[in-house]
Amino acid sequence: MTDPASFPVRPTKRCLDDLGLSFPAVELPLHEMNHPIVKKAQQLPTEVASGGGERILALDDRVWFKCRSGNLRAAVTRLEAEEPDDLSLIEAGAAWWWLGAAGERWNDSTSDFYKAISAEAAREGKGKTGVSSRHLLPRDIDYKRLSAELALRMVLSIRRVVRELIARSLGDGQLWSA
Repeated sequence: MTDPASFPVRPTKRCLDDLGLSFPAVELPLHEMNHPIVKKAQQLPTEVASGGGERILALDDRVWFKCRSGNLRAAVTRLEAEEPDDLSLIEAGAAWWWLGAAGERWNDSTSDFYKAISAEAAREGKGKTGVSSRHLLPRDIDYKRLSAELALRMVLSIRRVVRELIARSLGDGQLWSA
């Protein structure tokens, strides 16, 4: 299995909504979106693996890391292998790292992203064990999108291999298989 630090960081639907973005065409994997916070988040797994990465201390029900790019802020977490609802996606080499939420930084304001996300988690956990950031984790729509991306990648790979085999056969008259 590949080192989890090498997996891409995918934005959840919640994160995209926070940023005012929608899902791009399925041909574009979410972790390859041309957005500053998504690009910056790709560095976080390596930073964490090397002992870096700053935690969001107010979210203490699971480990969330801060991600900063310009005036944008985000919360990033890593799912353990047993956490996702669809383990086949993880076993197929899918993302373990997720951007759960994003927003803007406003100095000393109640609308500051980290203050807002901490307050939101406190409301979600009220009457339970404290804070709850479970609502920031990937949902069914996030796994469906990931599954669609993986399916498309497989179809495109098969097409490429078939074209290569046809080209070889036409070139040398031999039968080729894969």
